[in-house]
Amino acid sequence: MMPKEPGQVVFLKSVRCRELLEAFCQERGITVADIQSKSRNAQLVIARRDFCRFANANGIGSVLTGKAIHRSAWTVQYHVNPAIHARRVAYNAPYRAAKRRMEEQACK
Repeated sequence: MMPKEPGQVVFLKSVRCRELLEAFCQERGITVADIQSKSRNAQLVIARRDFCRFANANGIGSVLTGKAIHRSAWTVQYHVNPAIHARRVAYNAPYRAAKRRMEEQACK
Protein backbone atom coordinates (compact mmCIF):
# COMPACT_ATOMS: atom_id res chain seq x y z
CA MET A 1 0.00 0.00 0.00
CA MET A 2 1.34 3.41 -0.99
CA PRO A 3 1.71 6.08 1.72
CA LYS A 4 -0.81 8.87 1.47
CA GLU A 5 0.22 12.26 0.17
CA PRO A 6 0.11 15.10 2.74
CA GLY A 7 -2.69 16.87 0.85
CA GLN A 8 -4.71 13.67 0.72
CA VAL A 9 -4.46 13.24 4.50
CA VAL A 10 -5.81 16.75 5.07
CA PHE A 11 -8.58 16.18 2.53
CA LEU A 12 -9.63 12.94 4.23
CA LYS A 13 -9.65 14.65 7.63
CA SER A 14 -11.80 17.48 6.27
CA VAL A 15 -14.25 14.94 4.83
CA ARG A 16 -14.33 13.17 8.21
CA CYS A 17 -14.93 16.51 9.95
CA ARG A 18 -17.84 17.27 7.64
CA GLU A 19 -19.33 13.82 8.34
CA LEU A 20 -18.97 14.40 12.09
CA LEU A 21 -20.66 17.79 11.73
CA GLU A 22 -23.60 16.33 9.83
CA ALA A 23 -24.04 13.52 12.37
CA PHE A 24 -23.73 15.98 15.26
CA CYS A 25 -26.34 18.31 13.78
CA GLN A 26 -28.73 15.45 13.06
CA GLU A 27 -28.38 14.24 16.65
CA ARG A 28 -29.05 17.76 17.99
CA GLY A 29 -31.95 18.43 15.64
CA ILE A 30 -30.36 21.48 14.01
CA THR A 31 -29.05 22.09 10.53
CA VAL A 32 -25.48 22.53 9.38
CA ALA A 33 -26.50 25.97 8.11
CA ASP A 34 -27.56 26.90 11.67
CA ILE A 35 -24.11 25.98 13.01
CA GLN A 36 -22.42 27.87 10.19
CA SER A 37 -24.62 30.97 10.53
CA LYS A 38 -23.53 34.20 12.18
CA SER A 39 -26.30 33.91 14.77
CA ARG A 40 -25.28 34.42 18.40
CA ASN A 41 -28.30 32.55 19.72
CA ALA A 42 -27.29 30.93 23.01
CA GLN A 43 -28.35 27.45 21.90
CA LEU A 44 -26.30 27.69 18.71
CA VAL A 45 -23.26 29.01 20.58
CA ILE A 46 -23.50 26.03 22.94
CA ALA A 47 -23.90 23.66 19.98
CA ARG A 48 -20.82 25.15 18.29
CA ARG A 49 -18.82 24.82 21.51
CA ASP A 50 -19.89 21.21 21.91
CA PHE A 51 -19.01 20.42 18.31
CA CYS A 52 -15.56 21.98 18.71
CA ARG A 53 -14.93 19.74 21.71
CA PHE A 54 -16.40 16.71 19.93
CA ALA A 55 -14.24 17.23 16.83
CA ASN A 56 -11.14 17.75 18.97
CA ALA A 57 -11.83 14.52 20.85
CA ASN A 58 -12.04 12.74 17.47
CA GLY A 59 -8.65 14.01 16.32
CA ILE A 60 -9.77 16.85 14.07
CA GLY A 61 -7.60 19.99 14.32
CA SER A 62 -8.81 23.48 15.05
CA VAL A 63 -8.22 24.77 11.51
CA LEU A 64 -10.37 22.07 9.87
CA THR A 65 -13.03 22.37 12.57
CA GLY A 66 -13.12 26.13 12.10
CA LYS A 67 -13.51 25.79 8.35
CA ALA A 68 -16.36 23.32 8.81
CA ILE A 69 -18.34 25.68 11.07
CA HIS A 70 -17.23 28.92 9.35
CA ARG A 71 -15.28 30.19 12.35
CA SER A 72 -11.60 30.94 12.91
CA ALA A 73 -9.20 28.43 14.39
CA TRP A 74 -8.85 30.82 17.36
CA THR A 75 -12.56 30.50 18.10
CA VAL A 76 -12.24 26.72 18.09
CA GLN A 77 -9.21 26.95 20.40
CA TYR A 78 -11.18 29.24 22.72
CA HIS A 79 -13.75 26.48 23.20
CA VAL A 80 -11.25 23.61 23.39
CA ASN A 81 -8.28 24.99 25.32
CA PRO A 82 -9.00 26.15 28.91
CA ALA A 83 -5.83 28.27 29.06
CA ILE A 84 -6.87 30.34 26.03
CA HIS A 85 -10.39 30.68 27.43
CA ALA A 86 -9.08 31.90 30.80
CA ARG A 87 -6.74 34.39 29.12
CA ARG A 88 -9.62 35.84 27.10
CA VAL A 89 -11.89 36.13 30.14
CA ALA A 90 -9.12 37.93 32.06
CA TYR A 91 -8.51 40.28 29.12
CA ASN A 92 -12.21 41.20 28.91
CA ALA A 93 -12.73 41.62 32.69
CA PRO A 94 -12.00 45.39 32.85
CA TYR A 95 -14.29 46.09 29.90
CA ARG A 96 -17.12 44.08 31.43
CA ALA A 97 -16.70 45.90 34.75
CA ALA A 98 -16.80 49.30 33.00
CA LYS A 99 -19.92 48.28 31.09
CA ARG A 100 -21.64 47.21 34.33
CA ARG A 101 -20.77 50.55 35.97
CA MET A 102 -22.20 52.45 33.01
CA GLU A 103 -25.41 50.40 33.10
CA GLU A 104 -25.77 50.98 36.86
CA GLN A 105 -25.33 54.73 36.40
CA ALA A 106 -27.90 54.77 33.60
CA CYS A 107 -30.45 53.05 35.85
CA LYS A 108 -30.09 55.68 38.61
